[in-house]
Amino acid sequence: MTETFRTIPDFPAYAISPTGRVLSYYTNKIRKPYKNKPDGYWRISLFKDGKFYTVEIHKLVAITWLEKPEGNVEVSHLDNNKDNNAAYNLPWVSPAENIQ
Repeated sequence: MTETFRTIPDFPAYAISPTGRVLSYYTNKIRKPYKNKPDGYWRISLFKDGKFYTVEIHKLVAITWLEKPEGNVEVSHLDNNKDNNAAYNLPWVSPAENIQ
């Protein structure tokens, strides 16, 4: 079975799978994310316009794979597991919903 990737909006040199694996078009290899110790979210550094940007994997999955309802600006983990960055587990929510 072949994994599906979509180009990440705002980062055209990279693609992401619905499970959160990031592919670099520069090297044609899967990039390795790292876990931020204070908050536990998986992050990755992406290069664009001569600068590196650090972004959270779950947000990249949501931006790339999910339709964003108006007014919902945050991404939540349905199972509260920050290691599970699969698209099916990541709804867009309002700030008030995310607090709950």
